Amino acid sequence: LFSQTTKSLEGFFEIGEMIREQMQGDAQLELHDTICRQVSNRVADIQEFAANHNLIFFIAGEKSSNGKVLFAECQRTNPNSHLIHAPDEFDPTLLKEGIRVGICGATSTPMWQMEALAKNISNLER
Repeated sequence: LFSQTTKSLEGFFEIGEMIREQMQGDAQLELHDTICRQVSNRVADIQEFAANHNLIFFIAGEKSSNGKVLFAECQRTNPNSHLIHAPDEFDPTLLKEGIRVGICGATSTPMWQMEALAKNISNLER
């Protein structure tokens, strides 16, 4: 069994176990863990980050597999998480007085995009 590199470790081993339970006779199953640790190692951090903010803007490319995985974890922890693809794509009506806004992104999201988003939000507050 091979896995997409951005599959969760837990999900990968659950699928392996489900397949093993259905196997008959001398059938064997080899698990080949090809999961990207750069993504799987960020899950706990992204969950903690999402839990510590009222509103999350997550920047990732439209086709980013790791962006989809990490955003799903963000949204699972904080339903008030919003996926955007560019620093100017955010909805300013979501910004309310006194909330903690978190900005994060996929492993491939350039830092300048997150900084540009922070600047765009900051400019609205003036």
